[in-house]
Amino acid sequence: MPSLQKIDLTKSAKYSIDDWHKSHPSERLNLSGKDLSGLDLSGWDFTRAIFDGSDLSQCKLVGTIFSEASLKRTNLTGAVMTQAILHRANCSDATIVDVKLDGANMYRCILKGADISGTTFKAAHVLKVMWPEISNSGDLRGRGVISPIIDL
Repeated sequence: MPSLQKIDLTKSAKYSIDDWHKSHPSERLNLSGKDLSGLDLSGWDFTRAIFDGSDLSQCKLVGTIFSEASLKRTNLTGAVMTQAILHRANCSDATIVDVKLDGANMYRCILKGADISGTTFKAAHVLKVMWPEISNSGDLRGRGVISPIIDL
């Protein structure tokens, strides 16, 4: 499983990661425990990547793909994730405070135990999301989620 030591996260690395995905379709990129705070990773494809315990606070993640990614215990405080794709992403126990998930596409995303304080979901497409226990549909509607389907 490659880690950050093998793949440098610079602007030019976006294309090498895309190429790496094509040549290693069964492997998962492991970025667990890394400090990636403040980076602009907009539009990157992190399908099946592992970010467990990483710091992605204040990152720009516009249109970034996190399909089947593991973001357990990840710090996403203040991140801009508009139009991000989180299909089957596991965000259990993550810190998702003051994040803009406006226009995001979330299908079967797991937010169990996550702190979503101050996070907005305006015009987000959410279906069968496992919300934190403290969430209720009224609170979610107030954050912009239209017709939240609570998946327990």
